[in-house]
Amino acid sequence: MRWLTSLIKLGSNSVPASAFILAASYVLWAAGSAGWGAVHHDRQKSLQKIESHKNEPITIVETKALNKTVRLGEQFDGGDDWLSGAQLRLKNVSGKDIVYIDIRLNFPETTASGNMMSFWSDIGNRPGLPAQNAPLLLRPNDEVTFSLDQERYKNLVKFIEYRHRVSDINRVEIRFGFVAFADGTGWSGGNFMKQDANNPRRYVPIDNQPQN
Repeated sequence: MRWLTSLIKLGSNSVPASAFILAASYVLWAAGSAGWGAVHHDRQKSLQKIESHKNEPITIVETKALNKTVRLGEQFDGGDDWLSGAQLRLKNVSGKDIVYIDIRLNFPETTASGNMMSFWSDIGNRPGLPAQNAPLLLRPNDEVTFSLDQERYKNLVKFIEYRHRVSDINRVEIRFGFVAFADGTGWSGGNFMKQDANNPRRYVPIDNQPQN
């Protein structure tokens, strides 16, 4: 670098070279920090949907992040807290009333430190288990919004920071873990199930799978 060479030459003639080397080191550090900060801030983010099945009872009709609509699978600019307040607008396409939706947010970048981390959240209450959320009754073709509100986001950050900084997360993969219907049946991974008559906490496969 010409300016660094000039500083060193000047230091040899008038001021101790060590002072100029120290100053040059500081300038390099400051410039590097600014550059690194810019790269960190401008990293591209994305929300993706994975494991879609033909008979999936829920579809995502709109995705929001940073208070604006974003397209699934497309990259967009965002800061460290880009997931705070993110929303999924979900539509019931099953033809049956839905009372519970289990939503999984997977973080593929966490495989750098082990198994992929997956944050579980839900809407409604799963039949057979104690109620923990507000009741849900999502009729066919109706829509509901799932939001990473203040409480959910706080829990997500705590979860991620067991192994990573939340600022390192740039990509999220969305999937539905389990959906429960008002008629005592459920869906998971492309399969329909029913509550176990001997243990309503459990769901067992239905012999004749409905065809969609």
